[in-house]
Amino acid sequence: MANIIKNPKASEIAAMKPGEMVSAESTAERFVQLFNKVHGTEKGANIYEQERFHFMKLIQEKNDLQQCDTISLYGCFLDTAVDGLSLDPSRKLTYIIPENVNVGTKDSPKLIKRARRVISPYGELALRQKYGQIKYADDPVIVYAGDKFSPGTDATGKKFVSYEAKIPNDSNEIIGGFIRIVRVDGSVDFYWMTNRDIVRLKGYSERKNRGTANALYSSSSTGSIDPGFFA
Repeated sequence: MANIIKNPKASEIAAMKPGEMVSAESTAERFVQLFNKVHGTEKGANIYEQERFHFMKLIQEKNDLQQCDTISLYGCFLDTAVDGLSLDPSRKLTYIIPENVNVGTKDSPKLIKRARRVISPYGELALRQKYGQIKYADDPVIVYAGDKFSPGTDATGKKFVSYEAKIPNDSNEIIGGFIRIVRVDGSVDFYWMTNRDIVRLKGYSERKNRGTANALYSSSSTGSIDPGFFA
């Protein structure tokens, strides 16, 4: 393999179907080169075969992704080589989602589907552990109405959370949540969210989706945000 491998021309990628693109020799070579260079390893060829399998399965199962332009899918696939986060759905590290993009004008819109790769909170955690930013993080704790929940900081600026679950709890309403993080040096940090944060994020979702927030911001079982989505 040459030391320098150029990306194939955009016109060549655009002319391919997603399955052809991910299996093309130029794509395989570029993926392997990127993975080995970024991660300092020679495992790129094996990782390529694994991720090609996950990518193809994803494309085959989701019609919306089949309609995305191949260039955006190419970018998503190579992003996997750069950050090393697998597309394996069982690991829930990263996702590829389709988006409608206007490539025309406001008066004469022309919508096409493009793919965008999204790193999940589990993926973010994996990256922070990989780069030595944190040692680990506990599972999120969801706080329901009736629980005792008091987050804050002490005189030195150190964060703390005082929490006591109400047992039995007669409410499914989610009012917040928190996560305990252990840094590499053994010190502890906390990150928390309250109803105010949930409302803010719901508003962001509404603006992004033209007035309709993600349906998981409302759950029939809790009367508030879906607990799995919130976690």
